[in-house]
Amino acid sequence: MQTPIRLLPSLMQELQALADCRGQPYAHQSALLVRWETDRSNARADVAAMTDLLDTNFGIQSNVHVIPRRGQSFTWDLVAKILELRKTDHDLQEPTLFIFYYAGDAGVPMGDASLQPSLENEGSENFALENEGNYIPWSAINDALCSKGNKDSDVLVILDSPFGDRHNDLHGTTELLAACRGAHYRRMTPISFTLRIRHAVHSLKGDRKSMTMNDLFAALEDQHLRVRPFSTAPSGKSPILLTFKQETSPSTPVRVPPIPQNVIVKLTIPDTTDGLSSFRQAIQELPENMKVDVLAAYQAD
Repeated sequence: MQTPIRLLPSLMQELQALADCRGQPYAHQSALLVRWETDRSNARADVAAMTDLLDTNFGIQSNVHVIPRRGQSFTWDLVAKILELRKTDHDLQEPTLFIFYYAGDAGVPMGDASLQPSLENEGSENFALENEGNYIPWSAINDALCSKGNKDSDVLVILDSPFGDRHNDLHGTTELLAACRGAHYRRMTPISFTLRIRHAVHSLKGDRKSMTMNDLFAALEDQHLRVRPFSTAPSGKSPILLTFKQETSPSTPVRVPPIPQNVIVKLTIPDTTDGLSSFRQAIQELPENMKVDVLAAYQAD
């Protein structure tokens, strides 16, 4: 008698996602790019440039959050968006990377009522994202980025803006890179910090397979910027590593593999939270020239 089976399409998608990022330090990478709707410092173009940079060079898909022209819940809407995207990282319980990027003005407003109640807590600082008299306190963003969950989830913050002279402890945020350190700095256009980052990434790419934030910071300093960028030391177990997408050059001859080209393997994984980890570990050991495609996932009754 044949054993009945139940197809698991959602599990198949999760397994394929792990297979697609084989060789990467992270099982899942995502980014949230933020700007104000009424920004006048060319942030729209910078967000578009960062979207292209992350996708083209690292294969990271971006979500864009535009802070609306009017509203009373700027902070809460942004925090909710961060928590929504971070939930995937927390649920995976695998090494993940979340990138938070902001293009726009920032500063330290004093005594502004719109910052309450987020800045009433003792010891919090007033550094905030700002636009036309509206503010989003950094402390609220930082708390959402560093919400407890996946202990292997790294966070990279990139600010095309200044970062406050006084700032909160970054808690679980692994690394931060900003245009400068100083609350009274205004974004330089048309050569923004984002465009300088793009130039630095292209200068690093070459024959490299990956880069760290230290590599990027050094490449930025090689540009002899009038204002020195600001970065924090890694606070996690190891520095963030961004892996470049590997593309085959059209001029590179393609070696035709011997027949048979395809092998179907049945792999049984535990029906526990460790199942995905077991699968990821199993395929990590395969040679680089082997491609993994998940044809089906099912549970036998």
